[in-house]
Amino acid sequence: MNPWSHGYNTEVPYTFGYYRETDPRWLDFAALITGFWPPQPAPDRPLRYLDLGCGQGFGLCLTAALHPEMQFVGIDFNPTHIAHAQGLVQRAGLTNLRFVEGDFVELGRAWPAELGHFDYVVLHGIWSWIAPPVRQGAVAAVRHCLRPGGLVYNSYNAQPGWHAGAILRELLMLVSRAEADQVQLEALRRAIGVAKELNEAGALAFKAYPGLTQRLQMVQKHDLRYVANEYINEAHFIFWGHEVTAEMAPAKLTFIASATLPENFLPALLPKAQSDLIARFTHPALRQLLIDLAINQAFRRDLFQRGAVQATRFPQLERLLATPVTGLKADKREAKFSLSFGEVNGRDEIYAPLFDLVDGEPITLKAIQERHPQRPNLAQLVQAIAVSAWDNRLAFAQAGAAPKSAHAFNAAVMRAQREGRFYNWLAAPAACQGVAIPTLEMLTLAAITLDGIPLAERERILAAVRRDAVQLELKLEKEGQALTGAAWEAELKQQVEEILIQRLHVWSHLGLV
Repeated sequence: MNPWSHGYNTEVPYTFGYYRETDPRWLDFAALITGFWPPQPAPDRPLRYLDLGCGQGFGLCLTAALHPEMQFVGIDFNPTHIAHAQGLVQRAGLTNLRFVEGDFVELGRAWPAELGHFDYVVLHGIWSWIAPPVRQGAVAAVRHCLRPGGLVYNSYNAQPGWHAGAILRELLMLVSRAEADQVQLEALRRAIGVAKELNEAGALAFKAYPGLTQRLQMVQKHDLRYVANEYINEAHFIFWGHEVTAEMAPAKLTFIASATLPENFLPALLPKAQSDLIARFTHPALRQLLIDLAINQAFRRDLFQRGAVQATRFPQLERLLATPVTGLKADKREAKFSLSFGEVNGRDEIYAPLFDLVDGEPITLKAIQERHPQRPNLAQLVQAIAVSAWDNRLAFAQAGAAPKSAHAFNAAVMRAQREGRFYNWLAAPAACQGVAIPTLEMLTLAAITLDGIPLAERERILAAVRRDAVQLELKLEKEGQALTGAAWEAELKQQVEEILIQRLHVWSHLGLV
């Protein structure tokens, strides 16, 4: 470990992630549906957003590209991350975003006046991986820089659901240390192999903790860089929700909502016996604990406010009804949803017309109410929007024209992809979030948008994609077998043709083409 790392893994750079629940419109909606008023821009200043622990900065760049009307700052203590982030800002031409190398402990002691104050502060995926003095420094920094009424997002590994992960972490840590003569990612790959062998050999721990096998399966599917940062840290903590609420209190923060939107409707969405039991209790921390036990909570996305600003009824209703949403053209149309606490069934008569409405032009909740054949009340509609957004059926939409900065960001990402930087997200200009784009799909988009090849000229598009795929040494498989030669060429052609048939209407709807 580096002497400046405070126990955090700096040997392996973090992944180029994006997390839609950190978007300011998403956070505003979470606050509104629980009865709190989100930050409002003033005539003489834009809203300002701070990402503490921004990692490689990719996600913050994407968010800033979607919100040119706001100002953004990202801070990370890893100079490798900041160098990458600053390079991406330059390539994308983003003028509303800056990145700063900084240490939470030092920032907590003395907040730089030139960084100013903020309406939103995000701490995504860092709380479980930083030591207590660093967490205290982060809270002190928030106390210095957050405006009254500002929102703070904090996500972390949670009890009781991450307990199995702690067991796996211990195994991966010790095997990796034993293999210290290897490069860390190679040692980690070996450690995962040992865990797999132990499971297959019938180790009782895997039988006593069924979640341990599921956790191992998840690890095997993840990017090794993510696994290294998730599991191979000297500092690692699993929290109960009330513990984090107590840690945030010195910054005058009050827990107001979950950015995991459907969880704001718990316990009502739980089986009746569980819901009735939890409803007997009114103490906030106890209700939170009972809900987390009921759903085996493993990862919390808490939303706090500095000086809880209760929304008055009529302005709250007006703001909610004015919220624009847009569909994501999902293939999945049935009213069955995969949520953080399992599958939930909705009413077809509510969701089927909703999906039809949002898959047209961006539409406000008020317009949905007016056009929906069932005329759902606002409570029903808000719950349906929250559930659908979480399950990737719809997104919060831009209130006006698609920002040019989003197109510029996407062009920079696609050019970087062609150069060998495997980013997997683009900004959806018609929405307020990013969309995951696999490599071959991104190369196809690049042929159309960067090269300007007309959609009718399919052979030219295929030739451009083939050129880039060869340059990147892109691997294609069929039935688990790596393809070469003519088989690779045939598979490439088939996949590109399928992308153009199946994805073009989605790209157009989201403003990507």
